[in-house]
Amino acid sequence: MLCSGRNDVNDYRKRVAGKLLSVAPENCRPLCRPPCAGEYNFRMDYRELICKQKEAVRRRTREVAGMLRAEDLAWRPEKDALSVGEMLRHLWVSEEGVRRAALDGNFSYYEKRIPQGLRAVLGTPGTLAEELAQLESVHQETLRMVAAFPSERLEDERVHQP
Repeated sequence: MLCSGRNDVNDYRKRVAGKLLSVAPENCRPLCRPPCAGEYNFRMDYRELICKQKEAVRRRTREVAGMLRAEDLAWRPEKDALSVGEMLRHLWVSEEGVRRAALDGNFSYYEKRIPQGLRAVLGTPGTLAEELAQLESVHQETLRMVAAFPSERLEDERVHQP
């Protein structure tokens, strides 16, 4: 079970609020706009919000992926399901595709995936080390690109024009 109830959520909120209240100015991320230290509801722009959320998810992904062994990659829960290796690859391939659509207006990932399905964009998984390295590389690239993206363009509509 992922969540054991409302108390877990409330406990989590209290822990997060405590961490936000104890942020020192020298520990603020570069995108954080003052005032930041000591405030519960400090200001942040969309870029920082995206990066913080992405880093939180990535932290958990690292924990789970760290439990994998090379022999786990071929396992699949049922006949036509993705294997563990394909799931790992799916994480970074889809992130890269979504990032290209969101930041560059490049919809090539969706142009292939929607008509042909997920396996058409996945390709063949490599070794565990290769997939984990690629996952980390794509994550870091996404953080860099989001941080550098002009904040005034974040709310621009992205339109696919074949």
